[in-house]
Amino acid sequence: MNTLKQLLDQYEIPVYEKEEMNSEEDYPESFFAFENFKIILDKYYCNVPTRKKYGFKIYYYSKDAELVFTRMNDLQKLLRRNGAIVEEIVSNTNDNLEQYSSNVLTYWILENI
Repeated sequence: MNTLKQLLDQYEIPVYEKEEMNSEEDYPESFFAFENFKIILDKYYCNVPTRKKYGFKIYYYSKDAELVFTRMNDLQKLLRRNGAIVEEIVSNTNDNLEQYSSNVLTYWILENI
């Protein structure tokens, strides 16, 4: 599977780590941000973990509200083709970037260990 960064780089727009963003900075017209929000040991054999589950959130911001929906739907398909389990896409209303429309996509990657 391609890394998240490799997949997002296909769109040829800037990609930021969510924790490094702030409302004071000037951002481009459209961009992605991401965060790894959870790592779970979710499968065991004889009390030994055999699988990790990585949770990611990808945020897409754009000053073009219509583009937010089409880009996120396209990204969802791309992630599924690359083995991700896409959980949901919801409107992102928790940011201080008021001049942007944004959605957040939650997805999971499974890794046998």
